[in-house]
Amino acid sequence: MVFWLTVLAIVIFVSIFIIKTIRDWMIGGMANDSDHLSTFRELRDQGKLDDEEYKRLKSAINPKFTKGGTIEFKEVPSTADSDGDD
Repeated sequence: MVFWLTVLAIVIFVSIFIIKTIRDWMIGGMANDSDHLSTFRELRDQGKLDDEEYKRLKSAINPKFTKGGTIEFKEVPSTADSDGDD
């Protein structure tokens, strides 16, 4: 009986591992929230979205953006622009 319980436990663990691997593989190609926010921010910067539309999209993606505080994104200077004289 101990042998069969061990076999059952092994089958359960292997099944869980296979299911998690397949799920991660299927979800892997999907864009995440930060990808969407980056796209919407670029559209806003290009003038294709106004600030109100951007805020509405941002809050639709993640409602915590509308509670209490705001999240500011700062542009990081490219290292290609620097001349290396730091």
